[in-house]
Amino acid sequence: MKRKGFVAIVGLLVFSGMFCFASGSQEQDTPEPVRYLGVLHEWTNVIEDMIPEFTAETGIPVEFESYTEEQLSNKLSTESAAMSKDLDVFNFRPLQDGLIFAENGWIEPLDSYFAGDVEYDADDLSPGALGTCTVDGKVIAIPLITEAEVLYYNKLMFAEKGLEPPKTLDEMMEIAEQLTDKENGIYGVVSRGARSASVTQFSSYLRNFGGSYMTDGKASVNTPEAIKAYEFYGKMLREYGPPGVLNFSWPQCAELFAQGKIGMYTDASSLYNAVASPEKSKIAGNVGVAMFPEGPAGNYPYNVCAWSIAMGANSDNKENAWKFIKWLTSKEMMLETQKRGITMARKSAWEDPSSNTSFTADFIEASLKSAAIGSPFDRPRVVRVQEARDIIGTSIVTAIEGGDVVSAANMAQDDFQTLIDEE
Repeated sequence: MKRKGFVAIVGLLVFSGMFCFASGSQEQDTPEPVRYLGVLHEWTNVIEDMIPEFTAETGIPVEFESYTEEQLSNKLSTESAAMSKDLDVFNFRPLQDGLIFAENGWIEPLDSYFAGDVEYDADDLSPGALGTCTVDGKVIAIPLITEAEVLYYNKLMFAEKGLEPPKTLDEMMEIAEQLTDKENGIYGVVSRGARSASVTQFSSYLRNFGGSYMTDGKASVNTPEAIKAYEFYGKMLREYGPPGVLNFSWPQCAELFAQGKIGMYTDASSLYNAVASPEKSKIAGNVGVAMFPEGPAGNYPYNVCAWSIAMGANSDNKENAWKFIKWLTSKEMMLETQKRGITMARKSAWEDPSSNTSFTADFIEASLKSAAIGSPFDRPRVVRVQEARDIIGTSIVTAIEGGDVVSAANMAQDDFQTLIDEE
């Protein structure tokens, strides 16, 4: 069966020239290729190099495509709505797209595939991460990458000024001021400033000020607590952040921090390799990791399943697709990827001492403490989550620009509540 061409084919087309000699020679069919749509992420960079091992083991070729987060989300939505039969396996954000995919019947529930599989051992998967991937009692994806919001800091800058990592948000603001040297292109802090991208990272700030995106199923993005959180975040990035921060998502933030231009950076723990590996960072060996700083209301950093792996409901290649998913999410593979600096969803990977050689002691400590106290959500739990992020993100952008935060938040409250009511 022929399938349409794709961006890239990763895999060894083994078995294509093999013959069966029982009762004469007969050509054996090449196994149906698995089409895999991956996200541009540190995890995907690691996995891409390993995929030929799967093909060598199983004989199943893998057709691999990679996209940015938004490109992938749009492509998955378009192809799923068209009931594409060759949408086999894909990276998937359960917090971003889970409800809409489940509601539309676009995603294959995976419970029956791993039920009773002792070797696969689904009980080894982090319960919280698996819960993020569960809708109406059905597992719609296998969690891959778990992440908490942590504070990365430049040890060289801190040592030069005799500073310790901040334990509170107020201390963080003070340190950001001390580290900022705009004339020499040095900035005290960075975090995401782009409208939609900022919402997930802002969630920890919001909770630590006592706010929430939703309360009892209703919008709550203009409360006094939310206003204080917007104002804090806006001042921090406006006064002590780098130029152009309003266009920054994680790649821009991580790159600038890794160049040694930033004192502190709040973002996902899964980005550790992007800021600390010798191949990517000019300050490798001098990247400190600390718990996200406590706010006036306490400390509630998010701890979520950020990326998972899923199967298209309309795929005509489900058997091979599950073999690929099972291989990608096995204990062995998650251990290997964790060894390479990616925070994975299997408990056994964290418990294996060999997996922690890629991480520093402070990173492990911050990750485990965050897992114990963290919130399972970093964005509103609604079907039209992208629209919600755009609405809420407008208030964050306004705060960074130094605009009228109250008016922006009141408008966001009305728009977000309208969205909730329409759902």
